[in-house]
Amino acid sequence: KTPFIIMTSFKQQQLIHYTEYPGAEPAIVFVHGFTCDELDWVYQVKHFGIVGQRIITLDLPGHGKSMSCNSSILTMKAMASEVVTMLHHLRVKSTIVVGHSMGTMIAAEIATQAPDMVIGVVLIDGSRIAKGDPGEAVAKSNARFEQMGFKRCITDIFEPMFLPGSDEKEKKRIIDRACAQPEYTSIKILSSAIRWCAEDFEYKYSQLKVPVQVVQSTHRGEGNKRVPVTSDMHIEWHDELKTLGVDAEFDLVADCGHFTMLDKPEVVNTNIERLLERIEAAAAQYSSASAQ
Repeated sequence: KTPFIIMTSFKQQQLIHYTEYPGAEPAIVFVHGFTCDELDWVYQVKHFGIVGQRIITLDLPGHGKSMSCNSSILTMKAMASEVVTMLHHLRVKSTIVVGHSMGTMIAAEIATQAPDMVIGVVLIDGSRIAKGDPGEAVAKSNARFEQMGFKRCITDIFEPMFLPGSDEKEKKRIIDRACAQPEYTSIKILSSAIRWCAEDFEYKYSQLKVPVQVVQSTHRGEGNKRVPVTSDMHIEWHDELKTLGVDAEFDLVADCGHFTMLDKPEVVNTNIERLLERIEAAAAQYSSASAQ
């Protein structure tokens, strides 16, 4: 295993921190969520490292060890572009991108920005957080921060992500990490996520032409609060993905918090393996048809 390497993006001359574990391609690139970092993928790194898969984890601009960045790249599109630049720098030929929460938006962006490289996507507990007028949605979010204060608002957002029986130490680590993020940076990133959902959701997902696994463990219920899913729950954004023609399989994970990869890592690992199987089967079918 190699230690982490800090690289400079060739496009924006910004620092982006990543950790690479050598192995066979397709590489698995893990993209964390809002105010999070690469440490959330510890169980996936261990599992796929053992089987010899090439793995890349990273801290998105404005997160973790990638804090030194210009505010101009704190958007879904620009952060995805930074990751694509990193992947080209690492000479990645083929990859599947695994995104969690806000990272699902960036995973979709990466896939549409690098269609010759990305051969599959896993979306873990994503959602569509805004529709309609993006300016109105951003203003509503900003007003909430102003009314409640940054740390109280962040805590209010994160508390429902955990079940009553969740590991309290892990819960505290995640919430404390979120509250420790710079206020300006976090609000700017969240505003970009809101705008992406309102403005870009349909187009970006309609352009997603690779196999997708969707893993859902929570859902935004009344008052936009997160609630655990049930096996028979109707998830509106899943219907939108189907309508947009996304080639997706859906896995509803009951009795689990928002951090599915930490709460039920075996479910996430199985879905990644399932995606790899689907890609391999499609490649074999194509090879067989070409030979005829």
